Amino acid sequence: MSLNDLLQRHDAPGSIDYISIDTEESELSILGAFDFQTYKPSIVTVEHNFVDAKRGAIFEVMTRNGYKRHFEALSMFDDWYVHQDIEF
Repeated sequence: MSLNDLLQRHDAPGSIDYISIDTEESELSILGAFDFQTYKPSIVTVEHNFVDAKRGAIFEVMTRNGYKRHFEALSMFDDWYVHQDIEF
């Protein structure tokens, strides 16, 4: 089941405070298919495990959808993204 299907099945609101994606290697696939037009999480954390190509691709998906990366030194294995519409 996709994240979009899960959210739709449970009538999730379009505005979501926080999503953490840590799925042991499928994070990029999940984000690549995620409907950022319907669901707008304020903060998203995504595991990258220091795989540079994966981290870079995740960064591209997130910035293309209006997110900025924060706290790079705070979390060793995850990147934190905050939507540009959030006062931070």
